[in-house]
Amino acid sequence: ANGIALVLVSGSIVFEAIERFESPQPVDTALMSAVAAVGLAGNLVGLWLLRGQLKSLNLRGAFLHILGDALSSVGVLAAALIMSATGWTRLDAAVSLGIAVIIVITSVNLLREVVEVLLEAAPTHIDTDSVRATIVTVAGVDDVHDLHVWSITSGMPALSAHVVVRNLACDADTVLSAIQARLRSEYAIDHSTLQIERRPAADCGCE
Repeated sequence: ANGIALVLVSGSIVFEAIERFESPQPVDTALMSAVAAVGLAGNLVGLWLLRGQLKSLNLRGAFLHILGDALSSVGVLAAALIMSATGWTRLDAAVSLGIAVIIVITSVNLLREVVEVLLEAAPTHIDTDSVRATIVTVAGVDDVHDLHVWSITSGMPALSAHVVVRNLACDADTVLSAIQARLRSEYAIDHSTLQIERRPAADCGCE
């Protein structure tokens, strides 16, 4: 919702900027500067408060909202100073278009992560083939299938899989613990659901 809201805000800014290009309006640069300065101060406080809480998609969306507002305030303040010196009122519209582009760029990654979570897609930084190869190297594991990696929320990957062990002598708990330890240390996957399947073999290979 935050990412979509950012895009909609950008669209409204572009629409208004185009109108101002076609029909420039008188601008009270003193009032414009004062409002921009107050807004920038408030935005900087908000960014400072959220600086260490960017793992959550919702908080990251809020951070991007405030960042977009802060950039807008900087652009507006700069435009006001230049317009007061030159009288070129179309600069207001030009700055608005620049701000809209920045907001869209900052919201793209947020939207991508939201789509990954909603579609239960594998996080872009985790290679499922590599995860599969890692699981198979655990002592006692013969094969792995029905492997699925997805994100519960931003920064919280989860995994489910069927793990085939070599025979009935294999200690399922030992195998599970070893797999989970590897997943945690190598891929930061703390949430895993593993189903053990047994395949008779001459030698278990468990340790």
